Amino acid sequence: MYLEILALLLVIVAVVVAVVALVSVRALRTRLSRIEDEAPETQRDGERIGVVLNPSKKGAALALDQLNAACANAGRPAPAVYRTTAEDPGYAMARAALADGCTTVIAGGGDGTVRAVAEVMSGREEIMALLPLGTGNLLARNLDIEVDNGDSWLAGALFGTVRKIDAARVRLVRDDGSEETKVFAVIAGIGFDAEMMDATDSELKARLGAVAYAEAGFRKMPGARKAVRIRLDDGEARELKTRSVMIANCGRLQGGVQLAPDARIDDGVLDVVVMSPRSLAGWGWIALKGLVRSRSYDPIVNFAQCRKISLICDEPIAAQLDGDTDGYVRELDVEVLPGALSIRC
Repeated sequence: MYLEILALLLVIVAVVVAVVALVSVRALRTRLSRIEDEAPETQRDGERIGVVLNPSKKGAALALDQLNAACANAGRPAPAVYRTTAEDPGYAMARAALADGCTTVIAGGGDGTVRAVAEVMSGREEIMALLPLGTGNLLARNLDIEVDNGDSWLAGALFGTVRKIDAARVRLVRDDGSEETKVFAVIAGIGFDAEMMDATDSELKARLGAVAYAEAGFRKMPGARKAVRIRLDDGEARELKTRSVMIANCGRLQGGVQLAPDARIDDGVLDVVVMSPRSLAGWGWIALKGLVRSRSYDPIVNFAQCRKISLICDEPIAAQLDGDTDGYVRELDVEVLPGALSIRC
């Protein structure tokens, strides 16, 4: 009798799960169909979709299943999938997608994958879209994509409006004189922010998300200011003692914090934030100004706008691009690339 009751319960649970799944699929199809009907025909005809997917991200397999289902429901071929590796976060995969004739390349992963795809897509006419699967998802947040709403970002990636946004090109000079040129979409920085990223515990990040960054930040707050010569556009160079210089293409961070109050993703300028606290109280003042979005000048935190910026450091300083550490640099040159990316969201 006990086994019969247990079997009956299992059957009931299975039926309930199946009904819920069926209702969810039908609801998703209804929403996607409505959005597709409202989308311009030019976004549908002749489109070939490729997705650069980081398979190590939580939810990657489910996101791909949802994307395949949405494409099938819209009568489109399944997207070509290009999986990233530990050695390559998406550069070769994005180039392969374009070589295969993909007209839309979706970056499915965290900030590193998004930046890699953005670098390859910069200056091209093909469309980029986002499946935000990371912890930060900074570009998605600055595009007002609902990162916690799968239906929303999926519909935006397939049927959203295409807009032109800026990117930025950065030249990094290492201590040995070697140089690299890269592209970022959100924020580059030297000093404290890069040190914090480098000190973040990967296991803690996997379990607690953004809390891991805060824990690393508290550990890295104490520290000496370093001499940096800063030149904006064609102005004169100024030497400052600073803990962090951040160059923002857009300014929104996690938790709704606005790093640079005037930063816009499509205004053709970069926003520079120079942080020079001497103590923990100084960091508290910076946090307060960020929360109230104050633009006023003071010696602890300063804001400026430019089209290009050059930084020369007296000693090697940690650098980061879009939330990923990028070693130590002696020089950093950044210039804005207006309207370099076509993003559907």
